[in-house]
Formats: sequence, structure tokens, C-alpha cells
Amino acid sequence: MMLHAQQLSAEVNGRELFTDQTLTVQEGDRIGLIGANGSGKSTLLQLLAGQRPPDHGSCHVESNIVYLPQLKEAEAKSGGELTQAWIQKAFAEQGGLLLADEPTTSLDEAHIQWLEDKLQHWKGAYIIVSHDRAFLDRTCSSLWIIEQNAIHTFSGPYHLYEEQKRRETREQQQAYESYVRQKRSLEEAARRREERANQLTSTKNVSRSEASITGAKPYFAKKQKKMQQTAKAMEKRMEQLEEVDKPWEEKPLRMTLPRGKGRDRQEEVFVKHMTAEAGGKRLWTVMPFPVRHGERLALTGSNGSGKTTFLKKLQQGDGVTKAGWSRLGFFQQDLTMLRLDDTVLENTEREAVQPREVIRTILARLGFRGRDAEKKAAVLSGGERVKLSLAMLMTGSYTGLVLDEPTSFLDIEAVEALERLLADYPGTLIIVSHDRRFRSRTTNLEINIEAGRLWRPDMQGNAQTEADEELMRIETRLAEVIGRLSLEPDAELESEFQKLLKMKKAFAGRSWQQR
Repeated sequence: MMLHAQQLSAEVNGRELFTDQTLTVQEGDRIGLIGANGSGKSTLLQLLAGQRPPDHGSCHVESNIVYLPQLKEAEAKSGGELTQAWIQKAFAEQGGLLLADEPTTSLDEAHIQWLEDKLQHWKGAYIIVSHDRAFLDRTCSSLWIIEQNAIHTFSGPYHLYEEQKRRETREQQQAYESYVRQKRSLEEAARRREERANQLTSTKNVSRSEASITGAKPYFAKKQKKMQQTAKAMEKRMEQLEEVDKPWEEKPLRMTLPRGKGRDRQEEVFVKHMTAEAGGKRLWTVMPFPVRHGERLALTGSNGSGKTTFLKKLQQGDGVTKAGWSRLGFFQQDLTMLRLDDTVLENTEREAVQPREVIRTILARLGFRGRDAEKKAAVLSGGERVKLSLAMLMTGSYTGLVLDEPTSFLDIEAVEALERLLADYPGTLIIVSHDRRFRSRTTNLEINIEAGRLWRPDMQGNAQTEADEELMRIETRLAEVIGRLSLEPDAELESEFQKLLKMKKAFAGRSWQQR
């Protein structure tokens, strides 16, 4: 036994997080701690680490505690460097009870794998808060789940917990459907009995043979009473039916992008030959490539490789050419697009091109259901503000989205909801994320930064010179102009057509000389 807590209770600002919980940790335990944003994960770790007293109950520790708090980015170092330094310091202990709060924050994939390896050799036990499902699967053999003011335990890795949740949802749906069928059947049977009983109040509704029976009136009155009793018995059975709540289900979603209509597979962005430097050091050189409308790309690279630098150039139009119809929406962690005095719905509708039904569906999927959409943005938590910003981008007048670590500060449920929304999003996606499972479920192509070059591996097999790529861009635009001229002659278009022809001839000649 390394830790034993009895009747543990905690609240924050008068809000109860969990009450009267009994927890134990044995040597060798590998526990993942999960729960919605604000459920009390960080608070629980602080209680167990002795960083704050419980509101009720006690916690006895029979081991040394190694506590790794949730880290924020510092000015002197990047978030990844700061996290690495804290982890190195924690692992110098090499034993005891490790309590780690989001240790993968800002780590690139190589360092996440390094951390996973370190944890495999940890002597003692650990409890880890993480929203990275792949990381949880590789490092934790059991889970603590904070839900509905209680801490539940699950003996198994995260993917089995996912399977159990899906199974419980199916079972609840089946139970609800069975309940609805039984209720409808009883209602229909009771209605028929009541109708038949009402018909017996008049002898004109019976046959002559029945009417000739001695004492017909008492006979039918008795029969009517029996039918009414049967109907009432059925009503009582309906009341005794155990009511089953209807599970919440996502409404189907069909988003349209007016600016991107009919643009599928057309070149939206062309990344030209350029270099990037930071602190006198070259970060990367681009091998030119296009991004076509509707492609779903993950931008990958180690910490400090220059991913954020590339996104800034893309946003500023530095070293890239965008199609005239293209408009990319950029998600950044500063959340400056929010108006704090406006409600969730007002913020979302401000620049939306989607109908209100679609807006409401997107908000509901992200957890803003019913009156939650009327909350002021100022009262939202950090995770809720992230979700609102993402909803604004998905409903706005964009042809594509560029998302820089969109899952930061989101709980697992919100991450999975975002995955499903992005699966329905019809525009271009460029995503930076260290969450491997999120990346694999939202993208299918890559832009890599590796060994000082920024490139698209899927285009490496037929790599072209800068002149060849520029020629491809000119030909794409030329095809557009020819198409428009065929519909409606225009002097300005004709002038552009002649200019493009000259450019094509010049670049084609240059490309041939380079060969």
C-alpha cells in the first residue's frame, strides 16, 4: 500500500467536485486519471500530493511523492523545453508515487515516446492526468474517472473503457426503444378497450341476437364495466413501466462552404521556394508544393523545428500564393476572436454562413446545449472558450481551416466530438497536433519538417523544380480564365489570358533548360 484516502471530499468556489471517496494505490499501479474539464482532476492530484488540504476526509501516504504539476509556457523556454526539464527533474527520483498532471503538454512525438519509455521503468506507482488517448493506452493499465461528483474505477486500458462506453450507449438505446414499444402497445390496447366500452352504452351498436338476450341492458353494462376495468389496468401497467431516458444522440450534419463550392481538388495554396530562420539559425527550406481544396494535411516536426513559423507565413501570405477565392480560418491559442460580452450563440452567428440549424447542431456537439448557448463568453472556462472559437471557425465564411494544437485544454469527450465534426467538414484542413490519435482520425496527408527541409512526402516521388511548380500554378489559373472567357468575353480577362500565355512560355522554357 502506497496511498490510502478515506471519505475524501473537495469543492472549489462552493461547487462540489467529489464527496466521501475511498481511494487506494498499490505498488506497481499504473493509473490514468480522466474526466471533463473542471471535474477536479488537478485538484485531486494536489490533495494526494499534500499541496492542499481536503475539505473533508484524510489521505495517508506510505511512500515518497514525486509531483509534476501542469505546466504553463514560460518566456525563457518553449513549452516543450520547460516540460522536458521538469520531467528530467522528476525522474531523478526513480521511485515512489509519481503524480503527473498533463506531462505530454507541448511535447513533440519523439519526446512523448521518450516519456512512455521512462514510465515503463518507473519503480513504484503513478497516477497520470492526460487527454492523450494513445499515451494513456501505452502507459496506464487502469483508470480513475471523475464523473457526476464521484471517482469511478475501471480495471483496464483506455481503449477497453471506450468499448465499454459504446456498449453502454447501445444498451441504453435498446432499453429506450423497448420501453417506447411497450408503452405504445399498452396505450393502443387501452384505447381500443375504452372505445369498445363506449360503444356498449347504446343498444343500436349491437346485433339483434345480442339485443334479444333477457336483461340485455344489465348484460351490456356489466360487459362495459369489465372493459373499462381492463383499460384502467393497462393504464396502471403503463404507470408501473420503468421509464428509460432517451440517450442524447448527435444530429446529422451537412455543412456547405459557399466560397468553396465546386472547387474540390483545385489548387488553393501554392507554397513557393523560401527559407526560414530564427536566432541566426536556418530552420528549413521549402521544397515547393501545392495544397488543393479539400485536402486534409497534418503539419509535423519536432519541437523548435519551425511549425509555428510556417503557419505565420501562411497566414501573412509570405512565400505563398493563394487562389483568389481562398479564405483560410486560423485557430490560435490566444482566442482573440471572442467578444466576451456576447453570448455563445451571438459570437458564433456573427460571421456565420451556415443556417441556424447547423450552427445549433455544431454547438450542441461541442457541449453547448439548450441554455448553454445563451451564456456570455466571459463566464466560460478555458476549454469552453477553445470550443467556441472552433465553432466560430467551422461556421464562418472560410474555404479551409488551419488549426494549431486545437485539442489543448479540451477534455477527451470534447476531443472526440471535434474529431467527428472535422470528419464532416468539407473544406481544406491543415492541422498541427501532438495528439497522435486525433491526427490519425482527422488527416490523411502530411507536410513534414525534417532535416532542415519543409516538404510533402506524397509528392516526393515526382518532385519538380520551382519553375515546374510555378508552371503548374499558371496552367491552373489559365484553365480558369479560359473557362470564364468561354461563358462571357471580357477585356480584362482577355488581357490576363495573354499575360498568362507569355508567363507559361517563359517558365516552360526555363524548366526545359534546367533539365
